[in-house]
Amino acid sequence: MRKYAMLIVIASLLLTLTSCESNQETMVAYKSNQTVKTYGTVNKLLLSEVKVISDANGEIDIEINDYFSPSLFTNLEAYQGDIDFVTIEDDEGNLIDYAKYIKIDNVIYEASIEDNQLSYIHADNNIQNLVLTNKVETKNYIEAILNDQVFILKNNQDEAGIKATTKYGSLSKRNSSYWPKGINNTKGWLENITVIEKFFEENYFNEVIKTNRNEITNVWSVNDATTGATIKSFNDYLPLILDAIDKLEVDKK
Repeated sequence: MRKYAMLIVIASLLLTLTSCESNQETMVAYKSNQTVKTYGTVNKLLLSEVKVISDANGEIDIEINDYFSPSLFTNLEAYQGDIDFVTIEDDEGNLIDYAKYIKIDNVIYEASIEDNQLSYIHADNNIQNLVLTNKVETKNYIEAILNDQVFILKNNQDEAGIKATTKYGSLSKRNSSYWPKGINNTKGWLENITVIEKFFEENYFNEVIKTNRNEITNVWSVNDATTGATIKSFNDYLPLILDAIDKLEVDKK
């Protein structure tokens, strides 16, 4: 009887292991030579583009980039010269000067301040709100940045303008000095993003049940799989990444 009981236990364990293996998430084979982009907001005022490319072998490459929204590139600390401006008092009581006029894709917007909040208006269109809430406008704005079609203007008669930038040297985080590695012993923005990209290139999830940030190490996990990323805004990037991957066509061969 003991022998038969042992066989039953072994059979039960094998059945359990087989069941576990069938529930494991396996990588998906994608059709080759695809490119998908998704757009959204990060930290409320930043715009993010997630690009997923499947190569000739159907393996994916992910690239994440953030861009500064209009109200974030008009601070005059990044510019020199005589420029018309408006002034806002920040949370610490400092008076900050911002360019009064900007031009995006040949459309001129004028600064407007309401409840100490800065926006840029053209014909009742608030470009700040549009790019933060409308994904088509987000896409158009990012393309304008990539095509060098974003400027601040010295005044409302200035046709040439000054190419928009920030104190970090660019409207794009990936090409700027924003949050470099080592500040406060952190990975920095680019290394965090690189870690996130690699994690989702190498791990496939049928469904994301939960994410969690370790209270001691600050490292994020997805469905208990450790990502290595510590960036606070991880959950802002997550739906953009999953949406982009989900839009790829699967090779059903």
